[in-house]
Amino acid sequence: MPDPSYEDKQPATIGDMTDPSESTDKRLSMGDKPLENKAKWQAVDDLDEIERMKRSGAIVGINEDRLAARSTRLAQNAIKELYVTGGAPPEIDERKRLITVYTKAYQERFQKGLDDVSEGIEEHTQEELDLREDAIQDSKKFAFSNDRDMRDLAVIRVLIQMQLGFHLEESPNYLQKIHSLVDVYQKYFNNPGEVVIWPQEPF
Repeated sequence: MPDPSYEDKQPATIGDMTDPSESTDKRLSMGDKPLENKAKWQAVDDLDEIERMKRSGAIVGINEDRLAARSTRLAQNAIKELYVTGGAPPEIDERKRLITVYTKAYQERFQKGLDDVSEGIEEHTQEELDLREDAIQDSKKFAFSNDRDMRDLAVIRVLIQMQLGFHLEESPNYLQKIHSLVDVYQKYFNNPGEVVIWPQEPF
């Protein structure tokens, strides 16, 4: 004889979630796995695109700020797709949690793929990319007889970009950051090769 409580023990199904009166913070019927898998497949597709760019001979520069914004937007779209059309959206806290689930899975798979094909790929923040552009333009205008003079200009460019005041004691990490950005400037001043930035847009 069938267990009368059998139906009560069954997990929610897609059909169960089509009723707009369902609680808006109801979890996806299969847990987080579909969302994680969707994120990983998106990362694979993006890595394939980067690989195609590399095969064309381009040096690919990953804009980390755009990538973070893009993964968040992709997460929002994926959540909409996985929640049944016509159903209520998840509550704010649950939506934030799901975005974190997606972006974490995406970034882990994306970074693993980058580690496997790191040659010809550079990762930069928007700040570093802006400084790179300054260095390339300066390399066309100035010729220095030694690296010291060039690094002096690099420090000036970095300070302008950081909008650094005169209160270093309030920002003890500034000196370390200045040195790091000066190195970025020097690299592109000396080697202003063409770099294709990816993603072109955050989403």
